[in-house]
Amino acid sequence: MQRITERTNFITRDIDVVGDVDGMVRLLRTSDAQMFCGYEDFPSCFDEDCLGALEKISLRMKLCMQDRLNGVRGSVVMSGCGTSGRIAYFCSKNYNYCFRKVFSDRIDNDECFQFIIAGGVNALVSPQEAAEDKPDIGARDLVNVISNTKTERGLFIGITCGFSAGYVAGQVMQLSEDKSLGFDSVLFGFNPKELARDSPIEGWRDGNISFKDVIENVEKNQSREDEFFFLNPIVGPESITGSTRMKGGSATKFLLDVAFSSAIMSILDEKKKIRDNIIQVLSGFEHTVRSTYDFSSNTFSTNSLKSITPTIEMAANSLKNGNLDERNEDQMGHIYYIGAENAGILGFIDSSECVPTYGAHPNDVRGFIKKGWNDVFTHHNQDINSDFEQKGSSFGISYDFFKQNILHTVNSRDSVFFLAIEQCIDEETLADMKEILNTVKERGASVCWILVTTKGNNSLYQTVSELGSPILHHALDSLGPVPFLYGYAELSMKLFLNAITTGAHVLKGMTFGNRMINLKVSNNKLFYRAINIVSSIMNVTEELAEKCVLRAIYNDSTPESNLVSLHISHAIKMNKVVPVALLLASSGGTLTVEQAREMLAKDPVVRQVILKEKKN
Repeated sequence: MQRITERTNFITRDIDVVGDVDGMVRLLRTSDAQMFCGYEDFPSCFDEDCLGALEKISLRMKLCMQDRLNGVRGSVVMSGCGTSGRIAYFCSKNYNYCFRKVFSDRIDNDECFQFIIAGGVNALVSPQEAAEDKPDIGARDLVNVISNTKTERGLFIGITCGFSAGYVAGQVMQLSEDKSLGFDSVLFGFNPKELARDSPIEGWRDGNISFKDVIENVEKNQSREDEFFFLNPIVGPESITGSTRMKGGSATKFLLDVAFSSAIMSILDEKKKIRDNIIQVLSGFEHTVRSTYDFSSNTFSTNSLKSITPTIEMAANSLKNGNLDERNEDQMGHIYYIGAENAGILGFIDSSECVPTYGAHPNDVRGFIKKGWNDVFTHHNQDINSDFEQKGSSFGISYDFFKQNILHTVNSRDSVFFLAIEQCIDEETLADMKEILNTVKERGASVCWILVTTKGNNSLYQTVSELGSPILHHALDSLGPVPFLYGYAELSMKLFLNAITTGAHVLKGMTFGNRMINLKVSNNKLFYRAINIVSSIMNVTEELAEKCVLRAIYNDSTPESNLVSLHISHAIKMNKVVPVALLLASSGGTLTVEQAREMLAKDPVVRQVILKEKKN
């Protein structure tokens, strides 16, 4: 049986040919509803399996926070690859902030919550997909965090949407084999455990162990009940097949928020049952998702947008200006996010994920936050932006970097979105955003504000509306479930940004139906996903699909080895591997790689190229 996270979602199968953008948004809304209402007959977020696991996680979070309040070094460590690791970072930052603010009279700069991301902090903005396949490095990174934080006991949350990441498998195995570390562990994903990846993890333990084997070994090696358990509600296939930055990322974010909020609520009021807290907060997130797609603006100025549709069209028009054979930045269209605090972080996270998801160029979608890396890691006392910016342009995420290196290139092909959440923006940041707004408008760029506030508090909206630019404004009953945690607002902002970049890339022709076809083949998972895409779309055997993928990778030359890692090292350097492989498969072997690339240079939309060839 195919893993659910890799299946094609029937709801969005024709998202690339739906009549209009409004229809596209409705499809995304219906698909996202599966996060709560469920998929087929599998257990969803509101079923007992999920609620029980959330209760266990929340209780352990509560114990770790109580340890900290009592001077014991308890920690919650959240780890993942790609989107999962970025969400782990974002949640750890938010939870530490909330914990310190709520208990400011008892703790100071406490870091109860830790994150690990495969590839290190570089992966927050620059994809490090190959790191996902390294179990030994995952185990080493985890041991280092436990040692460096002097943690005495804690909870490890290994996030892997498809139960496939070798990096996380290594961490779970390490905790199972070394009980002295004192950690319980939970495996968090969105597949049934029976569908965990069963192919051997290359280069680890003689290549004889798979992710599925790890689960079986760790379950057998438990020294007590619930030392190891699962959180795996089934939220359905992604709206864009395999794009776990969407539902996978959203569900990861709100379920962790549910567990943390319920724990905080229980500490503040011992009479409140954790299970009741969980259902209350989870229902709040369900309402947030529904209202984000269905909101009716309660602000009626002429520049207030009534739906997300115009923002998607605006972004798509910019990306369509990028369909050139030779990349010339002066002639390209770009999407820029200029965000405040948490909204800004969500912006650069969304932008970084377009590269591995759609094979986008790193400059196509960029996100910026006022102080850059100093806002990402607030515990530094000195400017760390220059250290990161030396690694490359993709690591420049501050307003200063944008103003010094990009602002003078902005033109009428570009779209600039200004992102803000009520209570997460100060006067100085707003002034800087206004300054950037004025300049990009003078240079002819399309602009729009995206605001999330509470109902009845229109101060931020009124201030922005006076600037005369379009505004997408969503007003919620509450920004979050507990004080100093803005989870509802953050989820709403994430859904907006995901819809904008997803819709824009679909309209650019980067999907075939709801299948990503320009993904970068940069790790083991994506190599096999590429084969599956070619096999399923072209209705050919996986053997033939693999041959077409390898031909595209090696330009019709013969590979030196059958090692997947060698294929990946070549594929990383290549563009349009899957689109080329699709054309090769559709031609029945009559096309060469060179001919396929020439055809795509004339028309980048694969479905149209194939239809034209069939007519001929």
